[in-house]
Amino acid sequence: ISRRPEAYKRVIEFNYQRSRAVLTHDNQVKLMWQGKDFIDQLLADIESAQHHIHVQTYILEDDDVGRRVVRALAKKAEQVSVRLLYDDVGCWNMPKHFLDTLRIAKGETQAYMPVRFRSLTHRANYRNHRKVVVIDGHIGYVGGMNLAQRYMGTPNSVWRDAHMRIVGSAV
Repeated sequence: ISRRPEAYKRVIEFNYQRSRAVLTHDNQVKLMWQGKDFIDQLLADIESAQHHIHVQTYILEDDDVGRRVVRALAKKAEQVSVRLLYDDVGCWNMPKHFLDTLRIAKGETQAYMPVRFRSLTHRANYRNHRKVVVIDGHIGYVGGMNLAQRYMGTPNSVWRDAHMRIVGSAV
């Protein structure tokens, strides 16, 4: 906190007092607007992981993108700790066996708030729409892109969403 810019002093202190969020200066941030850029970079970062990979997503589908991500995670789970948290409602269409290769490779998977009675889901929306990836505590992703082909767009249309890759101590 000693090198804080005076213009942002109150915001910096508020963030620290409320959540122990410390201002850092050694970060690189890359904004990504298209799914292909996000997935290509994510797969490269997964491959380079040395210690752990934590993934939290709302939607993970059994399609080309989902299969590529799960294969990459399963391959790394043989070398590093891999954890995947996915939203049960966001992944309703995901076959139960879809994550078997990751589990067999010793990756940990967990559905967020499993739904027992689908007819009751319209009454309250407590779903986890977060999309967060942390690799080795040094590379992080946060934003709006899910892990599914439909977020890549089509030859005739581009899916645009905001996602951010952060490298540094802010992660």
